[in-house]
Amino acid sequence: MDLDKVAMAKGMWGTLVAVVFAIAIIVFYESICAIDRASNLASSGLEKGFNDLQAAFKAFWADKDIGDAIAPVAGQMNMCTSFNTTADIEPRFWREDWKKTLYDDIVDQIRALRLDLLMLEFSMEGAGGSSGGLFDKISSQPAWSDIKSDLDKTLAQAAKISVALISHESGKCTALSGIDATDNIDELDALPDLLKDLAELVKLPDSAPATMEDDEICRISAVLIMLSQTCAHTAQIIKMCLQNA
Repeated sequence: MDLDKVAMAKGMWGTLVAVVFAIAIIVFYESICAIDRASNLASSGLEKGFNDLQAAFKAFWADKDIGDAIAPVAGQMNMCTSFNTTADIEPRFWREDWKKTLYDDIVDQIRALRLDLLMLEFSMEGAGGSSGGLFDKISSQPAWSDIKSDLDKTLAQAAKISVALISHESGKCTALSGIDATDNIDELDALPDLLKDLAELVKLPDSAPATMEDDEICRISAVLIMLSQTCAHTAQIIKMCLQNA
């Protein structure tokens, strides 16, 4: 039996209209209920991660527990990874293409900085869980304030240009206009001076400690290595932004 072509066409048309109408309703209510665009959430999440890192550094410089400040960073970076995936597929229209790879790389560096900070604290405290005067000995050296200023400046610069570059949508991006390409951002200039001063101050122990985690020289060496590593990870963020500008 031949099917009525007119009836078939009407059925297909009705189905098409229903599907389009359903899509329109879904898009409308998703737009109404959404907190914000994924790209905006990704940018603000990145900024929060940097703010938490800076707060943790502030606590470390003051010889205080960094736990409360750094605790949200791991979860925040996991959320940022999800925001990044969604932002990559959202319509950009007139906006600049979403920098998904750069965003992932910055998140990885923030995670690395989180681990650096934890290792810095563990190295300073040793097995006993207390700096035990070691922080006072290191921080009393003139070069310590230069190292502190250097790291804080580099981290603030990395945070500023990262958020500005990621959130840039159209026009000329001026986020990197203040960057000095000749600046030695991946090294702590005062670190050799601090090492020299500490070498004159610290003496070999009369007997071996029960654990190397309690040995003052080992702890100082670990702190200096982690400071250098922290600087390198922070500088890497700026370098990546320069390469993707």
